[in-house]
Amino acid sequence: MMDETLLPTPPDDFDNAWKEALETFFPEFLAFFLPEAAAAVNWDNGYTFLNTELRQMFPESEIKRRHVDVLVQLTLKTGDALQVLTHVEVQSQSEDGFEERIAEYQFRLRARYKRNVAVLVVLGDDRPNWRPDTYTSELWGTKITLTYPVVKLLDYRERIDELRRSRNPFAVIVRAHLATLETRHNGQQRKRSKFALVRELYEQGYTSQQVSQLFLFIDWLLKLPAELEQPFWDELHAYEEETKMPYITSVERLGIQKGLQQGLEQGLQQGLEQGLQQGLEQGLQQGREEGREEGREEGRVQGLRDGIQLALDLKFGAAGVALMPDIARIHDPDLLAAVLAAIKPAATPAQVQSVYRSQLPPPRPADE
Repeated sequence: MMDETLLPTPPDDFDNAWKEALETFFPEFLAFFLPEAAAAVNWDNGYTFLNTELRQMFPESEIKRRHVDVLVQLTLKTGDALQVLTHVEVQSQSEDGFEERIAEYQFRLRARYKRNVAVLVVLGDDRPNWRPDTYTSELWGTKITLTYPVVKLLDYRERIDELRRSRNPFAVIVRAHLATLETRHNGQQRKRSKFALVRELYEQGYTSQQVSQLFLFIDWLLKLPAELEQPFWDELHAYEEETKMPYITSVERLGIQKGLQQGLEQGLQQGLEQGLQQGLEQGLQQGREEGREEGREEGRVQGLRDGIQLALDLKFGAAGVALMPDIARIHDPDLLAAVLAAIKPAATPAQVQSVYRSQLPPPRPADE
């Protein structure tokens, strides 16, 4: 029998999973970590992510360390419908000068937007005593102090029962994050933790769509060694057969594993999975590059189609899947990649269709 401790786990990638989770469940995120702030927001007025503007102010060359930060414009429930900005930072490892960087964000954002800027920091690292929550600068009687709320995910290790009772999606995401930290370098333990988390989704009565959606984040965080991927899916399939709730293995058939089994292997394993769960950009770009290097053109095309079908189904349901006959006629991987990237920002299936309509080739015999 293989020694569990000798089966290493793939590199952790907290940042992309958290970025996608924030953009998918932002009201739930604020309600989970800062409930008093969520209660003060007029959610009926919607909210706007200003991440493009944030990147323009803080270019990638200045943001080399591992972290996720989003900027969100919100409207309060006050009589003057005050708009505020919320800067959320998710930090997965300790960083020297962290407090100064947060202060720089605060000052530059206030100077540009002339609005109050609330900061919330989520620390997902494995150092219990690293809790930077204050920036102070003082010179010749001039003193600047900035304090901001900090959430330490390690603290939730003592609140697992509370997390189990919560129906907020971030209760599941936090548990997956903690399980990832706890199972580093132990593939078998990670497989058991991953299956236990997924099984609880069924037992707690989540809908099929909720199970599929939350599974994407669990799957992203708790990455398994290649040797354990198929045993995990076999165990999950057997469980779904027993409970007669085929919520996740149907998603697997639609995209994630099917794409891998049709020629993507390492190139699209990272590219497709990260593309689907991260905003469909960085991972997909790497998937394309690695796909070219491996020469698996047909596998890339099929994997992209599978990813498109999964994304259309999750976002638009049957109305989105109705586009798949068109998608099956597209054999250009670059066009398929453009379609996949367009799904996330699209409000309707018609907006996705507009990306390829003018370039849709005539049916091939194999397509009929």
